[in-house]
Order: sequence, then structure tokens, then C-alpha cells
Amino acid sequence: MNDMSPASYAGAVWDHLRSELERPRTTVAHLAIAYPGSNADRLLSGLTTGDILVCDASSTAVRLGLTRVSQLRLLYDREVALFTHEGMHSNAPRSVPGYS
Repeated sequence: MNDMSPASYAGAVWDHLRSELERPRTTVAHLAIAYPGSNADRLLSGLTTGDILVCDASSTAVRLGLTRVSQLRLLYDREVALFTHEGMHSNAPRSVPGYS
């Protein structure tokens, strides 16, 4: 049985995802992250040109501070393709090395 707290487990998942994204790869990363918050640029630092991020960038999510436009702009500036799906509420890495 795993003795990790939910916060420790979530941290481990983000650490693993970040390390996978930062490894050299030849495939496009497809990620669904419900609410990219204040540290999204750090957590998703391995996203680059052509990678895809789907998130809830609705006016409600932005107004409530769930999704940070400033973080999306940093990803956009790195030529990450951004898409929105209002009401999205889960995170799912897809087509990232190590996440088969």
C-alpha cells in the first residue's frame, strides 16, 4: 500500500510529467490540464513549438483565477498550440514519452 499523501502523490506526478517533457523527444506532446495556474510555465517548461495544451480558459475560469492568462501567454510565446474546453475538470497527459 502506498503511504503517500494526496499532495505528495500530486507533486510526484507533476515532477514525473515535467521530467518527461524535458527529455529529448521526437513526438508532439498532447496535454489536457484543466486549470493552468500561477506556476504552469515552470511545471510545463518542456512544452515547445507544436505541442498541444487543452485547458479551461473560459472567462469564468479566468475571472475566478483558476486559469492564469499570463501563464498561457508564456506558453503561447513558446508556440505551444492552446485550445480551450469550458468546464474541463481533469488532467490527462497523452502522447508524452513515459505515458503510454
